[in-house]
This record gives sequence, C-alpha cells and structure tokens, in this order.
Amino acid sequence: MADPLWINASAGAPAYSAAELRQAMALALTYGGRAMGARGGVRPGGTQLQVSLAGSTITVRAGVACVDPGLTTPQGPYWVALPADETPGPLAAADATNPRKDIVILRVYDNDEDSSGLRLARSEYLAGVAASSPAEPAVPAGAIRLATIDVPASPGAPAVTDRRPFVVGSGGILPVRDQAERDALPAYGGLHVWRMDLRRVEVHDSAGWRTIAAQTQAYTTVGAPPSGGGTWSKPFGARSVWVRCQGGGGAGGGAAVTSAGNASMGGGGGGGCYAEAMLDASAVPASVTVTVGAGGAGAAGATGGAGGTSSFGTLVTAGGGSGGDCRPAAATAFGIDGGAGGTAATGDIRFEGGSGAPGWGDGQLGIAGVGGGSAMGGGGRGQRTFTNGQQLAGAAGGTYGGGGGGAIHSGSVASTSAGGAGGRGAVIVTVFF
Repeated sequence: MADPLWINASAGAPAYSAAELRQAMALALTYGGRAMGARGGVRPGGTQLQVSLAGSTITVRAGVACVDPGLTTPQGPYWVALPADETPGPLAAADATNPRKDIVILRVYDNDEDSSGLRLARSEYLAGVAASSPAEPAVPAGAIRLATIDVPASPGAPAVTDRRPFVVGSGGILPVRDQAERDALPAYGGLHVWRMDLRRVEVHDSAGWRTIAAQTQAYTTVGAPPSGGGTWSKPFGARSVWVRCQGGGGAGGGAAVTSAGNASMGGGGGGGCYAEAMLDASAVPASVTVTVGAGGAGAAGATGGAGGTSSFGTLVTAGGGSGGDCRPAAATAFGIDGGAGGTAATGDIRFEGGSGAPGWGDGQLGIAGVGGGSAMGGGGRGQRTFTNGQQLAGAAGGTYGGGGGGAIHSGSVASTSAGGAGGRGAVIVTVFF
C-alpha cells in the first residue's frame, strides 16, 4: 500500500518520508531504468553546473540537477540545487612524464542510504593516475560526472571537456551528445532525444530509432560520389522517398570553316527531360545506384553531343537532350535543325525537355540556334553574325539540364568552333521518416 501525493493527514496519517517523496517526484523526470528512479543529469539551458578552469582553480557554476544513486531498489532520485558557484579544489600538479585524466562530479550524501555520516550535496574533484594511456577515475555511486580534465605532462596546458548529462521532464525531448549516449539510454516507445552532434530529433518507436525530419541528399555535379552519383543507402526508419531526376542537356551544334560570303552555324541542343516520384520506402531496395547525366559536350565543326540520362536505379529515370546539328558552310540561305528535347522517362510526373531552336543563315548573316530549356535550367543563348570574319562559339546551357546554344561563323574563318555544352543533370533524393 502506498501514500499518494498529496493527501491531508488525519491522526498522523499519511506521513511522508523523504524516500517516499523522492519516489513520487521521480514521475516528473526522464525514466532512468529503475521503477523508483530517474535519469541523473543537469537541467538543460545556460551554464548550469558547467566546469571551468583558470590556472589551477576549478569552478563549478551554480545550477540544478537530478542525482539518482540507486543504492537500494526503493531509493528515489535527489533533486539538487547549488545556489552559488563552487570551487571543489585546486587542480593537482601535472606529472613530469605522463598525462592524467581527472573528473569533476556532483555528489549526494545521505547517511540513511550510504552510512556516510553526511546529508548534503556538493561538487567534487577527483584526480586520476598519471600513465602513458591514462584512465578516468570511476564515478562513485550517488554522483554524476560534470567534466573531464585532461592534464598533459608538465608543462602542457590542461583542457576541460564538458561531460554533463542532461535530464528533462517526463515525456520531454532529452538532449544527448552523440549516438553512444543515446544507445546507452533505457529506451522505450515514444522516447524523444535531441542529437546534439547531428542537430536533429530522433524517436524510439519500440523497434529502433528513427529521425523526425526530412533528409535531403542532392547529386548534382559530375564527379566522385555522392555528388556525381554512386550508391544511395536507405536509412533506417525511412517511410517514403521523394526522388527528382533531371537529365543532362544536349550540346549545341558547332560551326565549320568558312570563306568570304559563306556562313556556317549550329542548331541549339535539346533540353534534358525531368521526372519525379514519391516512393513508398518499403518498395525501395536497401541500396540504389544513382547516376547523374552529364551535359552533352560541344564538338568543333560537328553535331553536339547528347546529354546523359539521370536515374535512381530503374525507379525514376530522365533522359538527356539530343545535340544540335552543324550546317556546313554555304553562300545561300539555309537553316539547320536543333536537337530534340529529352523524352525517355520513368516516374509519376514527367516533363519533356524543350527542343533546341533551329539556326538560319544567308551569306554573311546568320543566327545560331538557342538551346532548349529544361524543368531545372534554361537553354544557352543563340549567337548571331552580320559582318565578314565573325567567329562565335556556342553558349553553354544552364544547370540543370539546359541545352547548349549553337556556334556560328560568317565570312573568312579558318578554324572550326564548338557548340555550347549542355547543362549537367541532377538527382535529388529526399527521405521522410
């Protein structure tokens, strides 16, 4: 039988012992693994119980915390307040040869439980043993570690590492420093933590940890994985995966050697196609090959190269645009075709790439083809000529997936020119948990 809080006494009953009050107050704090206990830690916020070192002076800032000794099964946790800064002791002198690890703790003494003869809480400094590979002193029962002080061999400078655990109200989001601290928790379904190292919230769903957020990974450049493609791994706890693929743009057509009264130009390259899909994570393999389509390469005096296909395995694909044609030198009026926009795609939503514009010429006059646009990038500008001896290379297509513009020559030009390169493709993967 228990005495519930709070009931007025009648004939002296109920009467609450300190242990009963501590046990009942454990309800308000994060579970620590004992039915009558709570997680030991410092209340988050500010510099509460933070340790600093100035010379040999160790200072512990004022603050509040919970300490759960757990010496006996029914022993409840202690709520502790240090109303003013404390100096638990001077730093011990460094060893001349070996380093040392010291710790600073917050400790509760309760003679009823530990037979210490004391009834108080205080900060304490425990010096370690100097060694080539030193170990920290063990944290005694009835204490929480606040900091580690690494003391190098003399005359090195000691350094303080903040090791304060944190505690929050029951059901609150508990700050943890890293995965090791998270995994040491007595986890239960619904426990939320704030990963201080990753700056994200995670929740335990009774089966494991999953992230409460969306994570985006973009594969947008040609190069080493993951930026230029590679293998995507499905993270634990993923529920849906949003994939967006943009194919590479085709290059504009080049321009050939010309003589007086002649012109040569290229058509615009086609824009890459775009596709996207929202996928149920259960239908997505554990790993997927990601390929980012390269932009088509311009060719001097020749048809532009086609853009590459961007893909997320076979689940979402987006083809690249075709290259623009090259019209050899001619003195009469003529035109030249632009490249077709990308059309091959797999996904729930698909947009074809814009076709490259044709080029036109008449003697020394001419306009090269404009590159076709894509859902994620504009086409390269079309060049123009109007006097003898002009030589203009094609303008590059915009990222992502724009077709390159065509090159153009008029009059006496003794070399060839390349059309503008197509804009590179992109693959963007967003995971929802």
